[in-house]
Amino acid sequence: MQKIKHLVIVAITLCTLMLFACQKESKVTPVEQPTTAVSSKISNDFEVAKQNWNSNVGSLVRMQSFKAVGTIKSNAEKEAMMNQIMADDAMAAYGNILDESSMNLKTVGELQQENSTTKETMRTYLQQQLNVGDLVVDVLWESKSKSFTSKTIIHDDAIAWDNLLTSSIMMDTKPVITVTPSEEIAAKADPAAGSRVGGSAITAAYAAWYRQTYSWVGNWIWGSKRGDMGETTTIHCYSNGRVYSTDRSDWANMALGSARSESKVLVNSGSYGKTQYALGIATPFASVSFNNSNWKVEVGGIGSSMVRNGTHTLYPW
Repeated sequence: MQKIKHLVIVAITLCTLMLFACQKESKVTPVEQPTTAVSSKISNDFEVAKQNWNSNVGSLVRMQSFKAVGTIKSNAEKEAMMNQIMADDAMAAYGNILDESSMNLKTVGELQQENSTTKETMRTYLQQQLNVGDLVVDVLWESKSKSFTSKTIIHDDAIAWDNLLTSSIMMDTKPVITVTPSEEIAAKADPAAGSRVGGSAITAAYAAWYRQTYSWVGNWIWGSKRGDMGETTTIHCYSNGRVYSTDRSDWANMALGSARSESKVLVNSGSYGKTQYALGIATPFASVSFNNSNWKVEVGGIGSSMVRNGTHTLYPW
């Protein structure tokens, strides 16, 4: 009898330990919820991303399907999800899908070997991008007849993170050039009487201004704008075609990444105006910074980026 009671106690103890272990495990692993579904907006974003990705870099890796699997229900689950995303065998891609030669597909472990700050950078971004309550979507990919899955995080009905989709960009490498000449304000005006423009008296000594802008726009893989960068050079001219002053402006913006812009005037007046610019944007695996010693924007880390360092010379019409 005593032996039977001992066996019952042992059995109860084992069951209790197993139940505790299961409960503890459920706290750090997002529970699959088959009834969970993505919104129509997110579904459309995935479909557009799939079309854009496969039509441009499908020979490297193809996006096959996507499925919502559950939500992050605690900080412990958030940490567990971060560890899955940063696992050595987790796949990641970076580059510009409109420039196939720039695209790379590697494991996070390989990226960490190439740059020791990769996981540290990823953790910083993931801490910001992942939140309790976020939806988790599994995206199925295929590369060279092998399949793998990436974890996509959906926050506030928007794609917040995916090792492939948000680490890559869609960007035309050629700039959009915008030319804005002023009206011929006073080229034919009577020098004595002058002309009136915008309520100000302008004499024939002042002729016009001429502005030219170089800009680049980067989009999310699902099509909406993600960031941009550019610079504008403006020359102000006398009626004889001489430049009497040169202005410049610059900008760079990037969602989920880094951006930097600088510009300065090199030639202010004379037969032309000339400026220098340094522009850059990058996705999370990389970063951009300005080097004042060589007056250039430079890229650090490994990831998708576009940098343009150059000069802009503008002559009168």
